Amino acid sequence: MEALGLIHRGLDLLIDYFSQHPDLTLHVCGSVFQEIAFYETYKPKLDASKNIIVHGFVDITTPIFQNILEQTNFYIYPSASEGTSASALTVIGNGGLVPILTKQCSLDVQDFGIIIEEINLEGIDKAVKKALSFSEEEVITKSKRAYQYINSHHSVDNFRTDLVLNLKKIGL
Repeated sequence: MEALGLIHRGLDLLIDYFSQHPDLTLHVCGSVFQEIAFYETYKPKLDASKNIIVHGFVDITTPIFQNILEQTNFYIYPSASEGTSASALTVIGNGGLVPILTKQCSLDVQDFGIIIEEINLEGIDKAVKKALSFSEEEVITKSKRAYQYINSHHSVDNFRTDLVLNLKKIGL
């Protein structure tokens, strides 16, 4: 049985939404080509939507990744369930992208991000419209806050410190 990770993460909704909004651009990074049934189902819509760019897996140490970050202000992830999303931490911590996430992503977006209240096209639309209402100055401020928060609260050093504290709490 093929994994359904892309539907679980809401990529089907994003493709449907962005295919209806050709004035917006969606960069898709990840295992799209490995989920064959998903890719074959959405290929006609992807081919018809010039504003949806499928990169497949992108190594975060490459210029391609840096180029995507430089072209992008927001990271949208309508996932149905996550532990803290590593991809969100990666793009926010490396590029300061303003997050547009569901609460199921388990990431506190404080005042710098947007929560997608309902995991459907209407919920995505409301969140995107809110993001598009921000002035350039607001986007820059939120981007800086997001970058600072992720790098101060989700660093390897913080993980190590928290792990040691928790191991001590349980007597190890």
